Amino acid sequence: MQKLSMLPGNVFSGVRLDRADHRRTDADWIEAQLHDPVSRFIPVWNQQSIVLNGDEPRAALINREALDGLLDSDASMAFLGIALEEDGVAHFAVDLSHLPVETLIARYSGGALMDLRDSVQLVPAHEAAILAYARGLMYWHQKNGYCAACGHKSEARRAGHERACTNQACGATHFPRTDSAVIVLVHDGDDCLLCRQSHWPTGMHSTLAGFLEPGES
Repeated sequence: MQKLSMLPGNVFSGVRLDRADHRRTDADWIEAQLHDPVSRFIPVWNQQSIVLNGDEPRAALINREALDGLLDSDASMAFLGIALEEDGVAHFAVDLSHLPVETLIARYSGGALMDLRDSVQLVPAHEAAILAYARGLMYWHQKNGYCAACGHKSEARRAGHERACTNQACGATHFPRTDSAVIVLVHDGDDCLLCRQSHWPTGMHSTLAGFLEPGES
């Protein structure tokens, strides 16, 4: 898997899905799509995704049958949207972090677990965008099992796009967080300033980047 793809400018924003917000509260429709054999599921394991090996690596977008025996009460799920192509096929993210890694790899032979930063240069850009979308939602669910207002357990609502406190006296609703960041290219003519962290792979460098603080421009 050495072939690298040419990355577009906003690599993680090219999701070819209609997010279909109006369907998120339609429990019957969501349930039907969850059991539709043509629906696609994007598995996430501890923030890693499965990339299928080959001359042209692809993200693992699997059907429901491929999840048989792997789902339990610990498996978070979220409706991502319906494909703008493929006659509106529904796409879901599913968190399989509760499984031993050996179980996952044995089920999806020919695939490898990869971090998003590694897979983005291998799979098609629109698939990288879906992987980022799925990973972001599953990470949020993983880190927000309890209400930030009162500490009681929270539960997923609106097909995975909200979490609601189970404490009726509180009733707080929480939404996926977004963290504003800035990426800059400091240059002097044809020269530019790059940086790296000590734990990065050899030869990996980056432009300067960081999160915005409240009120910072």
